[in-house]
Amino acid sequence: MVFVSLLGCTIQCHTWQQRLCWSFARDNGILGSRYWSKVHEKSGVPLNAHIFSSVLVSAVVCIYMGSTTAYNALVTGCITFLVLSYAIPTVFLLMKKRDIVPGPFWLGHWGYLANVVLLCWALFCLVFFSFPFEMPATQENMNYAACATVGVVLYSVVYWFARGKKHYIMRDDEVDVHVVKSHDHSDDV
Repeated sequence: MVFVSLLGCTIQCHTWQQRLCWSFARDNGILGSRYWSKVHEKSGVPLNAHIFSSVLVSAVVCIYMGSTTAYNALVTGCITFLVLSYAIPTVFLLMKKRDIVPGPFWLGHWGYLANVVLLCWALFCLVFFSFPFEMPATQENMNYAACATVGVVLYSVVYWFARGKKHYIMRDDEVDVHVVKSHDHSDDV
């Protein structure tokens, strides 16, 4: 049962990472975009992006062999970014006093409560995931997630101003629909 669950999760993670990599490459958001943005003609999947992201993930896993502390900081930093990816848009939504065009999942006044609860939970998680993994904290078992997070943020800001701002292409919904339809092979049965 565990193996079947693990297999399903692994396939989902690979699908997610290849599509994310392809999306950034398509919009010229990463180095080597011309290679990673190609879609395999026969299968209709971003095979180059899949191979690239799989190799990158494999390289990151090698950090574990060198230092479990560094690997744990990286993993915890990823969780931190996941929490921030929910919290940041919610902060802007509340700053705008939720004055937006409602979508299909608009909760009305209950949505405000849900947004506040989300921010409280995010704050709790950000603090909780910064604690050391065991006590007493030493140099070998300290949680360096905050350092990893700050490092990635600094890298991202430098990258944006050095390259991304000049080369990144913001696409609109019509382009996305066209790209998806041009690679749709649902009637190739």
